[in-house]
Amino acid sequence: MTDTIDVEIAGEAFKVDVSRNVEYFTNNWRAVESGEDEPQLYAFISEHADPDGIFFDVGSFQGSAALLASRKYAVVFAFEADPVSAEALRDNIAANEADNITVVQKFFGDEKGTQAFYSIDYGNNSGSSAFHTEGKTRWDVETIRIDEFILEEGLETAPIYMKIDIEGAEYLSIDALRKTIEKYDVRCVCLSLHPMLLANQIKGQSIVAKIRRRILVLSRTLRLLAAFGKFDTLVDAQGKRASRSRLVRDIITTGRHRVSDSEVYLT
Repeated sequence: MTDTIDVEIAGEAFKVDVSRNVEYFTNNWRAVESGEDEPQLYAFISEHADPDGIFFDVGSFQGSAALLASRKYAVVFAFEADPVSAEALRDNIAANEADNITVVQKFFGDEKGTQAFYSIDYGNNSGSSAFHTEGKTRWDVETIRIDEFILEEGLETAPIYMKIDIEGAEYLSIDALRKTIEKYDVRCVCLSLHPMLLANQIKGQSIVAKIRRRILVLSRTLRLLAAFGKFDTLVDAQGKRASRSRLVRDIITTGRHRVSDSEVYLT
């Protein structure tokens, strides 16, 4: 038996399948519906709606962004490496007959091949990441470069809109992102940064470890922001204009245990 609930996202009505974990899934979707979970993201998707555009939902989870984008853009590619989340995503696509969404169950990175990918539990949670090396569950997932994917799909001249929330893998795909921004018609990007996950790769509280953490986070952040250098406007998760220098300062001046995730919108 399939359990579905009705939800509304940014004024659009959807049916979502919660049968795989009724309480957990329902709570997730109600947080989206209430505006508790990333309201700026859904406003961003609606604001830049383009009936001729291609929307890349990178880190699709259960598909809230992909479903909303399916009503606003011509085609949606939903990238989700976690195989458990990918199944929930497919359930929700089917429940809404969203035939313009294609699921790409691959890891998003620079190096083609396979990538070890972990869940802090057993999959299908927002913390699945390449950086959770002590997680309970591990998968080896095929890696895709986004610049090569665009070429293979024949999207070289298409207007592209992107949302990227991949739990630290944004730091593992800098070269592919840079080439994508340079070569193709990427109109705007919602980028979620996860400096805590990056910082946690260097253990310990010695002075040397703290310095190494700061250098790692600073260098990767600067490289990542440089990849998006063509965008003039940067807005934070509260909808306020921000500068790259302020963003970098906020990230590197906090200690390892105080670094927070941050969404930025580049246009």
